[in-house]
Amino acid sequence: SNEIPISKIPIPKRLSLRGVPPRDDEAIPRTMGLPRAALAMTLVMDLTLQTYETGYLPTWCAGCGNYGIWAALKKALIALGLTPDQFVCVYDIGCNGNGSNWFKSYGFHSLHGRALPAAMGIKLAHHDLPVFVFAGDGGALGEGGNHFLHACRRNLDIVYVIHDKQLYSLTTGQTSPTTEVGVVTR
Repeated sequence: SNEIPISKIPIPKRLSLRGVPPRDDEAIPRTMGLPRAALAMTLVMDLTLQTYETGYLPTWCAGCGNYGIWAALKKALIALGLTPDQFVCVYDIGCNGNGSNWFKSYGFHSLHGRALPAAMGIKLAHHDLPVFVFAGDGGALGEGGNHFLHACRRNLDIVYVIHDKQLYSLTTGQTSPTTEVGVVTR
């Protein structure tokens, strides 16, 4: 196997903004879009849930599923050993859209339904940078439905999280593409 134990990987003295080590480290196998040395460096750091917080609090309704999604994302980032400067989040408009205010990372707040084109541009420009995209069911499958199909066809290494509430929640309950047939909304 080409895998090198993390304890045997030399940690580079400097990292670029994208978390990619200097060119002389190109021989190290890459994992999860990041060089093994960058993973080794982040594993030494003490990552906690607070590592990804900005001090601003979300404005979601009590009991909203978005809280669970953000908690799961933080735990996944800790498990991957990614620091806030080693990935980017792209947000659609909607209840999840202001995530760049309270989630510490590189971020981009896009137009409604246009989060995927922005994320694809970021990924094409920075191949090794992990890209996470967040959109509601309306922005992802309504206004952005065509972009979703093209993103699937292009098959870029992007994580797409759809907050499926079966409603346009910010407009207090209009039907969305995932609203079940027969549901009465406002």
